[in-house]
Amino acid sequence: MAALTALIVAACSGPQSSVDSVTVTAPASLLVGRSAQAEAVVEVTGTAGTEVNWSSSNTSVATVSSTGLVSALSEGTVTITATSEQDDTKSDSASIDITSALRNTTILYYRNGLQGEDSALAALTDAADNFGATIVETNDDNFVTDLDAEPNLVVYLRQQSSGIPDSAEQALLDWVDDGGALVFATWRTTGDDILAQAAAMDAEFTGDINWSSMEIEDPFIAAGLTSTTIPVIDPGWSTFSVGLRALGDAVELAHYYDDTPELTTDAALVSGHDGKTMFMGFLSDTVEGDDGSRLLRNIFEYVLLAALP
Repeated sequence: MAALTALIVAACSGPQSSVDSVTVTAPASLLVGRSAQAEAVVEVTGTAGTEVNWSSSNTSVATVSSTGLVSALSEGTVTITATSEQDDTKSDSASIDITSALRNTTILYYRNGLQGEDSALAALTDAADNFGATIVETNDDNFVTDLDAEPNLVVYLRQQSSGIPDSAEQALLDWVDDGGALVFATWRTTGDDILAQAAAMDAEFTGDINWSSMEIEDPFIAAGLTSTTIPVIDPGWSTFSVGLRALGDAVELAHYYDDTPELTTDAALVSGHDGKTMFMGFLSDTVEGDDGSRLLRNIFEYVLLAALP
């Protein structure tokens, strides 16, 4: 009996298993629309488990997956926490500042011609008021000089005149070739200058025009819209929307509806150069109201997100 008691005592006094600490590392900042991996190092004694549960202090600002992948959704500060599964008294956290790609950027804006409400300018004004962006409005005479200042984003909307001025034509092609961020729109579907610009942005025209509604299919560009189906109105142009097709590795992010209405294969948005260019098949005064300006803001932010480091 004495030997058995000694054996039981020895077994009960064996090595103990415990979680000693949890240490979290995560990026200090993250842009809206991007994701980053947070890491948790769990120090244990014995055979204690190293698994953790992840949580976010504000899931409207950023979410975190079960593996620690943080996805930024809106501006703000969020705390990401890893808690030991075995011992919930052991945890650690990291604070992440989430900012918009629009914040403190410089955007060069060219637009010739307007028949209705300029949703692009409304979006840019919002970017200036709420994100500290600097908006430089330019014209044919000053465009190349203003482009030489190397803004973070160029928005070039050739909405009325036929061709692109010679100086701007080459400057835009060089800008794209050098990796610059560009949002471009035009009503024309012919002309060597327009066709060259479209091809440089990995897009081409289908030949179909004047679509009256479109479906926004990319979740980032659809963020904040009351509906993913957006009317495309004619404020008085002979051509107010054009069908597009992606080339190479470019991606079609929105498509037009026909009169049925059925979704067509004609794209309304083509994203090229790994997101750094966006060819819009509609003009800035063809999408109205809050949804129109939010759509344009999302497009600008999408392109900036791809272009910024």
